[in-house]
Amino acid sequence: MHEELTLRDYLNVLWSGRWLVLTLVLVGALVGTIVSVAKPARYTAISRLSLGQATTINGTPVQTPLTSPQTAPSTLNTDAIIREVASTVGVSGSVVRNGVSLTTPRVIANSGNQPTVLTITAKTKKRATAIAVANAYSDAVYAKVNASFRASFTVLDARMKNERKRVDDLNAQINDLRRQLVQSAGTDRAFALQGALYSAVNQLSVARLDAEDAEVAASKAERIEAPLQLVVAESATSSGSAPNRLRAIIFASMLGLLLGVFATFVWKGSPAARARPAAAA
Repeated sequence: MHEELTLRDYLNVLWSGRWLVLTLVLVGALVGTIVSVAKPARYTAISRLSLGQATTINGTPVQTPLTSPQTAPSTLNTDAIIREVASTVGVSGSVVRNGVSLTTPRVIANSGNQPTVLTITAKTKKRATAIAVANAYSDAVYAKVNASFRASFTVLDARMKNERKRVDDLNAQINDLRRQLVQSAGTDRAFALQGALYSAVNQLSVARLDAEDAEVAASKAERIEAPLQLVVAESATSSGSAPNRLRAIIFASMLGLLLGVFATFVWKGSPAARARPAAAA
């Protein structure tokens, strides 16, 4: 005769092994407590900076090894930066190498050309060291990326200054031509001066437009293409904090619960296993 199994049958088996389940839950909680207390606390500090958005001379966004979210973490994880940070903070290179991780957000389709944001996470045994390493690494990365930006910005800055000088020179030339034109009124030379003045005024209009374009390009570069330190680490979280210890204890207790349930069904036998001999009889 076939007997349909219900949830109650399984709960009865668990109830029969309740002391085993409870014991393993307590053992798991105890192990989690011991591990969370015995394990040395590590402190985590975070700093963030925008790597900027490189563009071509026409203003088209491009990706470079220093600004691409795919390559920036590996490109900026160099021995030179690690040595610089270690020297600045006063720790060994291994502390920086093993304690720092670099991450960038995932690129979302159709999200536009947004500057890449680099997150620097420093984990060390001391709170002050974690904060110092995160900020020193941010400073080193900023210096490297900013040097690359400034090299290209120099061209834009030089163009802007040249266009401004051209406008100033044309203004000075126009003022001089007007003065000469007043002095030469009624003479044959006045006609030639009038033509020169007309040409200079036209050149000034073009020069002003070019100067405005150069200023806009330089301003855009400073606001969008330039790197920027966004978050400076001021504090550090501890893996030994009460919430983290509680999570470790709860996790260990859940493992004990699962192990207890599994052991109970192995020891007592599942309702389905018990039903097979009864059905055969």
